[in-house]
Amino acid sequence: MVNESIIEVRNLTKTFNKLRPAEAISFNVKNASFILEPQEETVQVLIRLGLTCNQARVYLALVRSGMCTAKTMSNVSKVAREDVYRIIPKLQELGMIEERIDVPSVYAAAPMQDAFRILMKNRKRVTTELEAKTKEIIQNFKNGTGKGTGKPLEAETHEFILIPKERAVIKRKRMIDDAQKRLDFLTSWGRYAQSNVSYTENLRNAMKRNVVIRIIVGKPKDEKSLLDLAHSWREKYPFFNVRWISSVPEACLMLVDEKKVLFAKSAANSFEESPFLWSTNQSLISVVRDYFEMIWLTSSEIKT
Repeated sequence: MVNESIIEVRNLTKTFNKLRPAEAISFNVKNASFILEPQEETVQVLIRLGLTCNQARVYLALVRSGMCTAKTMSNVSKVAREDVYRIIPKLQELGMIEERIDVPSVYAAAPMQDAFRILMKNRKRVTTELEAKTKEIIQNFKNGTGKGTGKPLEAETHEFILIPKERAVIKRKRMIDDAQKRLDFLTSWGRYAQSNVSYTENLRNAMKRNVVIRIIVGKPKDEKSLLDLAHSWREKYPFFNVRWISSVPEACLMLVDEKKVLFAKSAANSFEESPFLWSTNQSLISVVRDYFEMIWLTSSEIKT
């Protein structure tokens, strides 16, 4: 997120450097008759960097005007003059504008690259503070000093839980880490290739615990990729088994120790796009187990 903001800042700074006159322009309040809308994209970036919408508009109005009074800033930014007077001290505190002693007072904006640098520094500081506070809150819950249990729903007695796609990767990793005897996967080759990197370390640790892993995938167009997969794992881990079927699986699931199951809500979407149904319901698990075993027996082995 911070890197994206840096890129946006650089692009927007270049744009405004082209638009801004080489020297500051002094405006006579009586003759200031134009109104220029700040670019909405720039306003949004400044908001993401910590300014309010009106603060962003006032600053950009001053950037475009060069040097002007509060009245001109209000006319250009379309922000009420009383609000401009409240905003000016805040922007001064941030180091984004300067006041030239005159009657009435005249203001000049800090160069955009300096202003963005200030905001980015503040953004990083706030992010660092939030990370520290987040760790503290999580630790308090773990130690029992926070309110509530802090446990996910699946840690309770619920038998069916819909896991949102944002938590699906973390949940799958935890299920792999919790496995004691066996992990069964049914998925398309595309999904498997997509997720292989994310779970490699978790699967490797599971097999070090002598967990048996069975994977059924849809046959890829390039059969060599399947051979490479089987060879690279079996060479080190005898508990790893992979087979293929000619069609694309109609379901995407993971079965853990015949005690927990995780279904993709949609077998058509990628892992990142699909929420998952988690369950410990034994009737459902029995059906899933029999379904998996049936496909396993009719699937094709990969000979290495």
